Amino acid sequence: MPAGRFDRTNFGDAAYSAFGSDDPEHENGTAKGPEAFRRLQSQLEELSDHARLYASAKKDALTSSVRRAALWMVIGAVAAAIAVSIVVTATVFALLGLAQLIGEALGDLPWAGYLITGGGLLLLLAIGMLVALTWLQSRFRKQTVQKYERRHQAQRARYGHDERARSRRQV
Repeated sequence: MPAGRFDRTNFGDAAYSAFGSDDPEHENGTAKGPEAFRRLQSQLEELSDHARLYASAKKDALTSSVRRAALWMVIGAVAAAIAVSIVVTATVFALLGLAQLIGEALGDLPWAGYLITGGGLLLLLAIGMLVALTWLQSRFRKQTVQKYERRHQAQRARYGHDERARSRRQV
């Protein structure tokens, strides 16, 4: 029979020097009596120590990953705040310039330029929101109608009729 992967003869005598000795209390490299219990206790303590070390390393790796993710989230939030600030500042400068241009064109009336620019911007935003709201409501209604049409088609395919046809017959 060929030697298996875990056959002791494959590992050589050096691998078992820690487990066996030439002591007469040991037979075939195994301890007997109280010595076997002490050796088992020592090995279990060593295994426990290795398990604690492994668990601690895994915990530290997870903690490190969470910290890294948190740092990247903070960096992303700061970058987003900076980007928004730049866009807002640029928008304010553009609108102020437009308002001053309109005010000078009206005969040095800066308040009129500000009023026209601010009011025009608010009017454009209101119109844009109204168009978007109308479009979204229309889209949502269309999706709902399509959903129920698919259900009716499935009922007709399965039962030969749908609930609308059945309710018309019962009335």
